[in-house]
Amino acid sequence: MIKSILLSILVMFSSMHAFSQCDYYSQNSDGVWAGETNSTIDFETTGNYQLTTLSGTIPDTDGNSYHRYINGGEQAFKIIDEGSLSLTFSPAVPANEIAFSINDIDAGSFSNTQSYTLQINGGAPNGAFEQETITWLPPMVSYDATTGIAVNDGNIDNQVNLVRGVDNTLVTSIEIVASNLGGDHVSYSFYARPYCDLTGIENNLQFNPTITTLGNSIHITGKGEVSVFNLTGQRVSQQKLMGNNSISLRKGIYLVRVTSKGHTTTKKVYLN
Repeated sequence: MIKSILLSILVMFSSMHAFSQCDYYSQNSDGVWAGETNSTIDFETTGNYQLTTLSGTIPDTDGNSYHRYINGGEQAFKIIDEGSLSLTFSPAVPANEIAFSINDIDAGSFSNTQSYTLQINGGAPNGAFEQETITWLPPMVSYDATTGIAVNDGNIDNQVNLVRGVDNTLVTSIEIVASNLGGDHVSYSFYARPYCDLTGIENNLQFNPTITTLGNSIHITGKGEVSVFNLTGQRVSQQKLMGNNSISLRKGIYLVRVTSKGHTTTKKVYLN
């Protein structure tokens, strides 16, 4: 009875405010798409692009987290001056599995006419990607969700843009075109969303995995998917979790991430 009442309250509240609270993981290399849909991606760049070791988790005010070169997320790109970055999906992926960030836009120290254009399937996004507010409230660029054009919001350094797909628009290609950077070094990152309960009605009380170690083995109980990463961010093991799993690895420090129906827990373990 109590459980039924709780679920009714969650359903009613979800109609007033979208529960998402999903984890997104940076993906900036060719290969299998790390999101929910079974797809592959291919990156193309023009201009001077490099990989950067910029890392950290970006939280937005809707409760979503964007892991960049941490917790299994890949390295981001750094662009020096003008250029474009594009990726294609085969087959298409829903927009709500994709996010994108631009960091460290220094409009005060470099050009104050910088602009970034987001194109979806060769045209404007038309509301499929919206700007998210970051919890620590850095200065944000001015982004038009209809045209996909982002421009500086004044002569301020360290501006940021974070956009997230918000509907089921099928995306076969994305292109970001940067103009008038004036020598600024700006970092880009795409993010993939694995399965996540977009309604927020999943019962979080059912997600309670245990992670223990013995010698050179990690023991996990629960259901879902378990991934293990070394401290450089490299995934060293990935398994379906169906009750009791044991993973043997070399001596060292690892991050163990268990994900199930949109819920995620991560624990640092030591093997000796």
